[in-house]
Amino acid sequence: MTFQNPAILYGLALAALPLIIHLINLRKYRKMYFSSLWFLKNIQYQTRRSRKIHEWIILLLRTLLIASLVMAFAGPIITTNTSKKSQALHLIVDNTLSMQGSNQKGNLFDQAKTKAYEVCDALETNQRVNIHFTAAANSQWELSPQQAKEVLSAAEPSHGARKINSIVKNIYEKSNIAPNLVILSDFQKNILQPDTIFRDSLLAINIVKYSNESQNISIDTMWFESPLQIPGQNAMLNILIRNHANDEINELPVKVEVNGELLSAGTVSIAPTAQKVYKTTAEIEDLGQLKITALIDDNPLTFDNKYYSGVNISSKVKIIETGAKPSPYLKALYDEPDFFEHEFLPADNIPLSEINKAQTIIVHQPVEISPGLGNAIAQAIPAGKNILIIPQVKENPAEINQLLETFRLPQIDKIIEDSTKIKEINVGHPLFNNAIEAFDEQMNLPAIENYYQLASENSYAPLIYNDLNQAILFHMKRGNGNVYMFTFDALNRQFATHALFVPLFYNAASIRNKNTIPSITSNEAGTVKLTGINKRGDSPIKIRHKKGEFIPYMYNNPNATMLAVRENQINKPGFYDIVLEDSVVNLLAVNHQKDESIMDFYGSETLLNQVFNYGLANNFDIDAAAEEILNPVEKLWRYFIIIALIMILSEIALIYFKEKSYKT
Repeated sequence: MTFQNPAILYGLALAALPLIIHLINLRKYRKMYFSSLWFLKNIQYQTRRSRKIHEWIILLLRTLLIASLVMAFAGPIITTNTSKKSQALHLIVDNTLSMQGSNQKGNLFDQAKTKAYEVCDALETNQRVNIHFTAAANSQWELSPQQAKEVLSAAEPSHGARKINSIVKNIYEKSNIAPNLVILSDFQKNILQPDTIFRDSLLAINIVKYSNESQNISIDTMWFESPLQIPGQNAMLNILIRNHANDEINELPVKVEVNGELLSAGTVSIAPTAQKVYKTTAEIEDLGQLKITALIDDNPLTFDNKYYSGVNISSKVKIIETGAKPSPYLKALYDEPDFFEHEFLPADNIPLSEINKAQTIIVHQPVEISPGLGNAIAQAIPAGKNILIIPQVKENPAEINQLLETFRLPQIDKIIEDSTKIKEINVGHPLFNNAIEAFDEQMNLPAIENYYQLASENSYAPLIYNDLNQAILFHMKRGNGNVYMFTFDALNRQFATHALFVPLFYNAASIRNKNTIPSITSNEAGTVKLTGINKRGDSPIKIRHKKGEFIPYMYNNPNATMLAVRENQINKPGFYDIVLEDSVVNLLAVNHQKDESIMDFYGSETLLNQVFNYGLANNFDIDAAAEEILNPVEKLWRYFIIIALIMILSEIALIYFKEKSYKT
């Protein structure tokens, strides 16, 4: 047995204090005999003897009490030397991105690697060591000290945060020998939590905690004001920036890049431990895939200084118009060959292949659509089609009801022949995005001669109201598709020549539910939803990066193709191509794990007393020698505290029973 504070052992001399005090207070008895009291002699002798035994026992208890307290403060330990003999050594090295931080001695990860080298150098050449990194699922088993040093040399901080709990559980599953853990970490809270697995008395836990003094600012997320971006219009970007530091951040530079070129630059100031939304606009001028990156400058923790998103406007909008004859207003509106491919087809001559190719189908009366074609259109809507139904208002609504029934839509109840006027517009709907910023009652809106009234409006969202507060344009969401139901003739001259006609029909034909690119988090399992993918044959969909590619698990739901990315399959943020038959059909944005940005760490006391084995773990200074770390010790001070408590309780009990015997 050795002592952590051997100088305190000089305090054992204090154990003599009870004896010294006893000797000083010792009374000398003088014998006196009285002939008439001779029978008391024996009683007095017996009383003196019992009192002496009682005093010597109390003296012993007090001496042991002082000695036990001195021993406890001296820190008695037993060196078990089990790490080199009976226990398997496991080095758990924290290479999460918080270890890019620093303290007064420099970079944390460099310090941890140096300490791990020292531990390997302290081992004998025939010994084996297992190395586990906390970022991603990276463990190396049964290495020689030299091999372990080579693995450590190649290691770098990485995205991902595998919990130490899962590492230890994995060690238990694969090891038949009680493990000896040496953990080198800043103990960020996102990689560790209290666990029953740390209560195993056979588990030797030796930690070296590195104090992370770095502050951090991160881009938490970025989103568009609208999920739909339309060519020729500006998209509003919102960038949420968090200040994890206890100091205010002033004039932090913020940049936005589109396809690698600077789009905008500005600054933002953020209060301590607060967040702020930085707003800017992105111009959507062309078709194609736009890679949009938000950037800040925050050293030394740079891993969360970028956030990736984007827009995929991959092709022209194909529009099929059908009715009695082409509408000159639609032809003029969609005469933009760079963005639209507009075609009029008679209802009796629409191939099913064209239905599959089209994004938008406009049906206006009078027209007769066969049940087969109607079913094909109805089934195509949930896959992502837009359908616009524009009636010519007649006295008998039966004809339009037959069409609505074919499309499986609510029926018309009756015709309203009174003239009315558009009074209110739901400007918050994406249909009016970038067209009408705010509704003004003084707007010169068009008049409507006749209109229908629907039998049921429960499944629709109203978009335009007349002056009687009746909805005359409705929107229905069906799967990934959209149905726009006009209850008036929107292709008559009075409405079609009004300024409201252009943005309404332009957006209704262009809108897809969402054309921002899909996004997942690095090192985490995620699902990517793809719509409008025409996959033929057995050709797999691949996810490609400049360093390689892989084939994700793919399955289909009724409205989309789903790609499942496994945990740790993508471990680096950035842009990835989604490839089908060597053509890039979409982009995938991969971003950092948000909880890695939170600079919240366990303190040493919390680690020892609440997380690890109820305080039985060993906490070593960052300058501790490798030999000291490799040989875990058992601390005995608790046992001496228990002995001291027993001495106190024993003395109290003796005094109590002695006084009780006097009274009786």
